[in-house]
Amino acid sequence: MFEFIQKNTKSYSVAIMSQVLDVSRSGYYAWLKRPPSARDQADQDALEDIKQLYTHSKGRLGQRKLWERLRALGKKWGRGRVARLMRAHGLKGKKKRPFRPTTTDSAHTLAVAPNLLEQDFTAQAPNQKWTSDITYI
Repeated sequence: MFEFIQKNTKSYSVAIMSQVLDVSRSGYYAWLKRPPSARDQADQDALEDIKQLYTHSKGRLGQRKLWERLRALGKKWGRGRVARLMRAHGLKGKKKRPFRPTTTDSAHTLAVAPNLLEQDFTAQAPNQKWTSDITYI
């Protein structure tokens, strides 16, 4: 709640926000002076490493693979911490798109190649008729 008060001090007074949120003004000011906890410091350090690996992978790594890479680098943070920090800062891994082959556009206005074989694939000797196959269609 104190973060909300801190972000909105330009729009509303601290007294009104603390009354509406049912917190004490003195608690807010004490929170402002308090140094960050050890957990907050550790989270900040972890977040820097997470962001660095995430950017290096061009946003492709999700929390599990990112956690595995951090473990390989000797960082002993739990998978839950990595997931929580990624979720809190909007970091999501990009899903790999399935391969979808592009086929020929039959609605074009270009000239169509003539059908020289006219479906007659029999040949009297080798190397007279050549064909190919597009297997992914």
